[in-house]
Amino acid sequence: MTGLKILDCTLRDGGYKNNWQFKNNEIISTISMLQKSGIEIIECGYLSELNGLPENSSIFDALNTPNSLFKSSGISQKAEFVLMINYGEYNPDNIPKHSKDDFISGIRVAFHKKDKKHAIEFSEQIQKKGFNLYLQPMVISEYNQTELDSLLYEIKELGTKAVYIVDSLGILEEEQILYVGDLFDKKLPQSVNLGLHLHGNAMPVFQKAKSFLNRMKTSRNLILDASVRGIGRGKGNLRTEDICNYLNKTYNKNYDTDKPLSSLCCAGCV
Repeated sequence: MTGLKILDCTLRDGGYKNNWQFKNNEIISTISMLQKSGIEIIECGYLSELNGLPENSSIFDALNTPNSLFKSSGISQKAEFVLMINYGEYNPDNIPKHSKDDFISGIRVAFHKKDKKHAIEFSEQIQKKGFNLYLQPMVISEYNQTELDSLLYEIKELGTKAVYIVDSLGILEEEQILYVGDLFDKKLPQSVNLGLHLHGNAMPVFQKAKSFLNRMKTSRNLILDASVRGIGRGKGNLRTEDICNYLNKTYNKNYDTDKPLSSLCCAGCV
């Protein structure tokens, strides 16, 4: 692999544990600690016109809400800040063009197989507005070979920053993850990062992540999703603190896990 990054989704996926009731100061504190730890990409929450709130929630009602919050807090920006949109929860016409002064520079679009065609059209509009585009085809285990080929064919011209293997149900075994990863690697442009989002229903996600890193033969950049203490939907995510320590020891990374991550205790981190 050329490069390896962690995307921390504590504020977004972790919200399933506390109904996304993160107070504004908790959002700022969480982001600050993650940046001190050296996390490269921070998912700050959802963007939703259906469920978004103007404050004290990591489901934001508009892009200006987190941008204004971060600006008023005086927080520095070392990591890339992204938000996730569940396809169908935001009108792309209401998303302004990205400005260099905005804190949010990336949008992750999550969609299910039934919405693939329209979600890709939606994603194209996001990309044209200047945001880094991350594609999250949910429940990748539901796609057969023909459907995977079709998916990759349709997204390869998008100018996508990253495409994810999303094991929403936590049922994929190591060999299945590697098979899908190899298919993505062969059929996507080399400029596209390959991401992995795991859940721990069937077996420990830490083992799956290590297997993916050690056995995935690729020259492209890889992104691993993780959350502090593994909080997230279902039986949780890869633990940020575990994968940081492993990457420090095995891949010569330099994440600071002694103080920032061990002291981080946001709402729902139990």
